[in-house]
Amino acid sequence: MTHIRFMYRTSLALAVALTAACVDGTPASAPSTFDQTEDPLALTFDALSAQSEASGDRARSEGFAYAAIAVRRGIVPSRIDIINNGTQEAFDGFVSALEWDPTITDQLRAPNHRNMIAWRRTNDGVTRILSLTTPLDSAPILHPLSLSATSPYAAFFAAATAQYQETTAALSATGQSNATKPDLFWGGVGGYVKIREVSRGASCFSPANDRVSGVTCQAARYAVQFDVDMHLLTKRPITVDLASARRTMAAREQTVNGVRLGLSCARVASTRGCG
Repeated sequence: MTHIRFMYRTSLALAVALTAACVDGTPASAPSTFDQTEDPLALTFDALSAQSEASGDRARSEGFAYAAIAVRRGIVPSRIDIINNGTQEAFDGFVSALEWDPTITDQLRAPNHRNMIAWRRTNDGVTRILSLTTPLDSAPILHPLSLSATSPYAAFFAAATAQYQETTAALSATGQSNATKPDLFWGGVGGYVKIREVSRGASCFSPANDRVSGVTCQAARYAVQFDVDMHLLTKRPITVDLASARRTMAAREQTVNGVRLGLSCARVASTRGCG
């Protein structure tokens, strides 16, 4: 199987070379004309964020938006070895840890939490995307049936959550899919997620023409481990088909690159932050 960084790899080589210092603790320097807003990986996360928003999944939409900002601030993904339904596979991924300015009240924003996004593209044209969140170093998975469409927004971050997606398409900027077959989604119904910070580094790379405002970024490393039971979703974000075959996603503890994002507004846009 060919292991590549999402739907694009070659076009990201320059970005990786210029921004590697974000994860090794040394500030990066890049030409003032270099614009990571158009980084293909960031654009893909923009599209996934739009797709999630269109389906009513605000929590995942924001998670992909934070991932896009992390790319625009120079994150270099780590290899993450994941056991997908009994088969070990190599994914790429990273962690975004979120902290809000204390002036942003709890009523306006989600609690502080951490997101891990991991992805894998295979020779059969299927892209696999795993999204995990946890408010603590380690937390159990919150069963989707304990929530409803009218549940408070913060309830979606009360414990760990997991979602897995398989798609055969590149997404447009609005999140529309040109897939040859429908995307499939699985939601976590049990298990646990561990995302624990183990070290912090320097401030992330920020180009002279940076368009992401109101967001601070610091490089960090995280110990990641999880063991999740999942079922197919019949409707996003939380309608689970408990009669579907169970899928398991697991990973031994391993260290993953990440960023700590400080936010000065309740909701950010992936292309402009709080601007």
